[in-house]
Amino acid sequence: MTLRFHGVDLDAHLRHFRYVGQDRWQVVITADNHIAASSHPDGADLLLSLVDASGIELPPESVTTTVRGAHTLWILPITDHLHTPIGAVVVSGATDSFPANSGLALETVVETLTRDVRLNLELAEMADELNRRHEELNLIYSINATAETEGSDEEQLQHIVDHVLEHMDGDLVLISVPSRKIWTIASSETGKPFTHPSLLKKSETIALDWMRRHGAPLVINDRLEDETSE
Repeated sequence: MTLRFHGVDLDAHLRHFRYVGQDRWQVVITADNHIAASSHPDGADLLLSLVDASGIELPPESVTTTVRGAHTLWILPITDHLHTPIGAVVVSGATDSFPANSGLALETVVETLTRDVRLNLELAEMADELNRRHEELNLIYSINATAETEGSDEEQLQHIVDHVLEHMDGDLVLISVPSRKIWTIASSETGKPFTHPSLLKKSETIALDWMRRHGAPLVINDRLEDETSE
């Protein structure tokens, strides 16, 4: 089975490590502090115990080399496109098994792995952004189609909130115009607990007051920020 880390084939990179080290090194690739791949699986836990004994945290901020007698331990970070450590490559072996240019060789392989991970992460973000834009366009088309259909203003508003709920993957959509006594709502299964009239009325009052004072939209994705409770 192919082992993948953010879409990257770790087995392929392990083969590169084995080629450079000529099977004299043990290599472990960690992700989220868990073993993601190992050139010698039976000894992976023993290798990580050496890391624990060295007192070095995974993933490290920079390349680390530790020499313990005749044993050398290399730890190299894997960072994402924001340069945040998301994993590490740990290489161990007898000190005399590392040629003079081994440090450069290891860094080159890790740089290749890191580059592949970063490219996949960037592509994933671009795909997510394209999906969001696609859903926004679908929403616009749906609203335009609603505007062209016959029906009362209340029915058309209901169609709009239904489309917003569908295309924006929301839990609760509400159009409220107090001066016109307009109140149109749509909710998903997860949003239904918030549709109680008294709770909605209180939320509407708080939201409208906040937007009047700040002159800006109010967006709450997770929890109320301190500023919203002023």
